[in-house]
Amino acid sequence: MTNYNIDKAKNVFNQANGFLKFIDESEFIALNPMYQNPFYINCLLCCELYLKALLILDGKDEKYCKKMGHKLLDLFSGLKKEDQNQIKTILQIVIDEDIFQYLDRINDDFIEMRYVYVNGENIDAKEFNNNYAKTIGLMYRLQNYTSLKLYGRDTYEEVKNNAGI
Repeated sequence: MTNYNIDKAKNVFNQANGFLKFIDESEFIALNPMYQNPFYINCLLCCELYLKALLILDGKDEKYCKKMGHKLLDLFSGLKKEDQNQIKTILQIVIDEDIFQYLDRINDDFIEMRYVYVNGENIDAKEFNNNYAKTIGLMYRLQNYTSLKLYGRDTYEEVKNNAGI
């Protein structure tokens, strides 16, 4: 692993932390999906960036990550098996289903939910809130895991306090 990869991965990680901070300061209230949708989209983007930071840390370049797009399942599948297994273990309680099935179910949400107004009336609020709540759990655990890989410590409090890492 080169310093270049570490520095690039930290840049992606810090960008994801900006989205996490936005979500972290928001109050989760089970309401109309049309209202919550921007928070969910930011949460998905945050997860995407943490996964991309892990891929870059593993030696993948930015072009590879960009080509992977916004699909969380593809990004997760691109991780080393060791990382996949460790993330699966820490997510087991939060997601309470197979991580691959869960990511497959929400795989296109970042793209589709940006245009929720097109078919927003057809969204099942209960399913939306369930996916949103699980994705929040995914986001916090990916932040923690990526932080440990990059810094050897949990930087969540530093992110919350907007301190430099």
